[in-house]
Amino acid sequence: HKRDLETMSSVQTVDDLLHLGYTSAGNNSGSRFAVYSYTPNKSDDSASDSLGGFSLNMVGCSVALGNEPLFRSQLALKLSRSPLYPGSGHITAMQIESFPSPLQCYYCLLALTPTHNKDTSPPLSPGSKVVATSNSFSALLVCLIHVGKDSLELFRTELDSFMADLKPLLEGSHTDQQRIHNRFPGSEAEARLKNWFSSNVLYLSRVVQRYHSELPTLLHVAMNSKFEVTGDNMEAITDIRRFLAVCSLATLMQNTPDTTRGDGTCGGTASANASDAVSSSSNGLGHAASQDQQQQQDTTGAMAGDYNSSNSSSYCQETIKIHVTASTCHISPSKHNNFCSNWAQVLLSGGNASPDPFFLRNAVENYKLKIIQDINALKRLLRYAETSYHTLYRCYVFLCVCGNGDVLLSCAMEEARTNTSDFSSLSVLQALQLYVNRNGFREITA
Repeated sequence: HKRDLETMSSVQTVDDLLHLGYTSAGNNSGSRFAVYSYTPNKSDDSASDSLGGFSLNMVGCSVALGNEPLFRSQLALKLSRSPLYPGSGHITAMQIESFPSPLQCYYCLLALTPTHNKDTSPPLSPGSKVVATSNSFSALLVCLIHVGKDSLELFRTELDSFMADLKPLLEGSHTDQQRIHNRFPGSEAEARLKNWFSSNVLYLSRVVQRYHSELPTLLHVAMNSKFEVTGDNMEAITDIRRFLAVCSLATLMQNTPDTTRGDGTCGGTASANASDAVSSSSNGLGHAASQDQQQQQDTTGAMAGDYNSSNSSSYCQETIKIHVTASTCHISPSKHNNFCSNWAQVLLSGGNASPDPFFLRNAVENYKLKIIQDINALKRLLRYAETSYHTLYRCYVFLCVCGNGDVLLSCAMEEARTNTSDFSSLSVLQALQLYVNRNGFREITA
């Protein structure tokens, strides 16, 4: 312990901390960036690496000067072994001797469009070759570096979007080597690169840390609601929007895989409990289904169009208002279910003081996968419920037991309404919705 204190007392910079392996998930201390001009011809510049018919000349970086040549050399070696296309992000792991921990590196080749008349080189398109003349270049290689074993693959979507937003800021720079070196320091592009880890990874940690009491409601909003975020703190607004986007089911529901089985059974604990809890009470739901089918038998052709708001859950029809500050979050109307509460507890188990963003992202993806499994289980039951009131009641029990019945029912209803030819499923769902409106989601135990 005494040796550790003596070692820490000799630390002067953050780079010294990185060299010793001290990193933190709560700030940017474990992140770095490097920007290189990429040219296909070999260069005699001592500050460039030439391998495989290209050279990398440093434009700017936040890596310690003593470690940068080692990093660039290893990066060039990796680039020489695999094709590199403009606009395509890649993630790789590196092990550099001077670093006690492995590095995770996301790199992307950005093809630049010349903005001055003297440079007549055409812009690059994905898959094209880099062409450079004399002292000019037409592409920049941007590297985002994280010290640690956690893979940046979890945040690929955010990093791809970050690169797309960064490119226009670099377009304004001249494609002359000396001019780009003079213009990059102090530019907006450099400022964003210095903050890349905080803006694209740590937003999850900030939301969980600042708004932990509202997490269940935020998760419920993200899964199946329209929302509007307002506030006077732009960072807080951006963090909330990103959090809601990453927890959203929108992209998953666009192409939900249907893994139904022919036996009509459901996988998972909730479905097993649902099967055990089926009772003679299904007669009440069957009566609701009969009433609903009787009302619809003369208007089958317009069934999908008629069902706009009469039976749908109210929370799906209104826009949720979210007002955020740096430390508070007010949501109106505020509601959530048991599934959201359990999900929030898992996120909070990562630690309130400094939640690990990689743990949080894994937890988010795992729960989204659970939702897709539940949706597929509900679909299997719905198919059989078209001809069986008993199975229709099993659908209701499943929605009660899973703890996320309102969201699953809404997702299934939206999909059935989109597929206007599937009138049978829509009729079954309307019967379920009618029964839920009358009785709610009861607490059912096996």
